[in-house]
Formats: sequence, C-alpha cells, structure tokens
Amino acid sequence: MKKIFALMFMLASFAYVYGQPTLTSAFNPQPGDQWKYNPVNTQIEPGDAGAGVTWDFSGIEIIYNPVIENYMSPAATPYATDFPQATVAYESKQAVGTFVYYKGTGTNLERLGEASVMMKIRYLPPPVLYTYPFTFGTSVTGYYEDTATVGALELTRTLDYSANGDAYGTLRLPTGDHQDVLRIKIESTLENEYTGGVGVQTVEAVEYLWVDPASRIPLMRMIKEVHYAAGAPLDSIRSILVSDLVSGISAPASFLTSQEIHPNPATDMATVHFNLTQHANVVVDVYSVDGKRVVTGKPTPYPAGSHQEQIPLHALKAGVYIVRLTSDDTSQTVRLVKR
Repeated sequence: MKKIFALMFMLASFAYVYGQPTLTSAFNPQPGDQWKYNPVNTQIEPGDAGAGVTWDFSGIEIIYNPVIENYMSPAATPYATDFPQATVAYESKQAVGTFVYYKGTGTNLERLGEASVMMKIRYLPPPVLYTYPFTFGTSVTGYYEDTATVGALELTRTLDYSANGDAYGTLRLPTGDHQDVLRIKIESTLENEYTGGVGVQTVEAVEYLWVDPASRIPLMRMIKEVHYAAGAPLDSIRSILVSDLVSGISAPASFLTSQEIHPNPATDMATVHFNLTQHANVVVDVYSVDGKRVVTGKPTPYPAGSHQEQIPLHALKAGVYIVRLTSDDTSQTVRLVKR
C-alpha cells in the first residue's frame, strides 16, 4: 500500500511540474507581428510570485491610447547587411530610426544589436533573452559590454540582464479570467559611458510580462524605468499596458485620428503633427512624468486635414515628458524626450 501511495505522489508531482504553462520557440517574434496595447489608468502593483497565483486586476481602468510595436523582416530595414543572422527586426518607439535586430532559433532568442544613423552596436556574444522551453523557475542571465563610435565620441555600453519565470496562475482582467498564464520578470541595468567628460547615463528597468503560451503577444505588461545621469536620479517612468487582444477597448469615434512628434528626442523645439477628420479646437499641453503641466497650450481652431504645432522646450530640463493633444471630443498623448 505504501508503494501505491508513493507512486501516486510521484505521478501527481510529475503532472504538477509538467502541467505548468511553458513557452516554446513559437514565442519568438516574427516579421509582420504587431504588438498593440492600451494603457491602464490605475496604479497597481505586480502582485505575488509563486505557483497558482491569482492576479486580480479586474478593477483597473483601461483607456484607448494605443501603443503599437511592429516587427519586420530585417531586409526591410536600412542596416540589414550589418546583421546577416537576424531573423526579425524592430524599430524603437523611444528612438525613431533606431532598429533592433534579433535572432530566433528553436532553443533561444538572441539580441544581436542595434543601429541608427548615429551608431551601430553588435553584441558579441549576443545576449540570450529567452531559452526554450521557458517555464516557472526558468532563469536566464547575461552580461554584455562593447564600444561604438557616436559622432566624435566613443560610447562604452554595458548591460546586465535577467529573465525569470517567477510565477504562474490566473490573470483576472475586467474582460474576464485567463488561466495558465506564465509571468516573466525581466530586470536590466544599461549603462552608457561617453568619452569627453559627458558622464555615465544609466537606465534601471524592471518589467513583468503575463504570457499565455498560446500567443506570442504578452497579455499584459508592467514596466518601471529609472534614469540616472552621473549617478543622480533624473526621472522615473512607469507604464501598465494591456494587449489589444484582451483589453476589450475599441477605438472611439474621434476627430483626432493620429499624432506624432519630430524631432524626438528634441532640444529647444519640437513639432507635433496631427490629423483631424473635421473642424475641431485643439489644445497642446506638456506634462512631466509626475503629472505636472509644464507647458500650457491655448485652444486653437483647425479645419479638417493635417496640421502641426510647435512646442517650445527652452525652459524644460532634460528628461521625459508627455504631450497631450485635446480636441473637442477626446485627448491623446505622445511621449517626448528632451535632451
């Protein structure tokens, strides 16, 4: 009888371990993938780690202000010949014109490097972001250091990275429950040090991904970044995003259909470009990341069509800001970096 109970316990333990949500190489992004998210207008914490966790985020408010990330064929980018092993590329939303290159295989996902008109960095050896199978308890760590020429300066970049399957369970959203979700906790410290006395710029980031193994698009993301300049805190950025697949949010009828900022990053002046489907009053305000309005716009009437408005930045210190465009019926925001 003891042997029977022991066998039953072993089988139960086997089912427990191997019944956990597990990511395979199907999680690797592919050309043509689009990650579309809507932000959460509620402050929440990431919740517990461990097995069989229920993250009850059913009370959050999800708003329509889509963040879209597009993955493409490396051949469609300007720097494909510099990364011949890349299987997919991504254009950074924080630095338009900067392309990041990845190599996905059946066993892992590697970040090969990035390139822009300012610099090219090839990670040698490439940091491994994920290994497969990836499940609860899986841990990936890496360290990278390399140099690149940026204009007349030399950049030394270091990166400490770790990804851990720290929990699995049920993700509860306003639109319903999602079972067997794996949570990945990603921690990284990136340092850029330039010659010429510019000093060290550091970004410490913690990101949580809630992933359904049936989809390569995380259902929910929670990101916190702290930026430092020469060791002193510069700003802190926090965002919570829910995938368009499960957010339940659709585009409202709006006069204001699109907006973007150039240049971004900017120094003394930036120009916001936007489109209107019909006549509307538009106000352009700028807010700091802690919610304080630092540039106050005036309501301006515009006819239907494409328009632009300049934003003076002379009085603002370097950092990250939120540009809010408000029309007669809605408002939308764009992230702006001031150098």
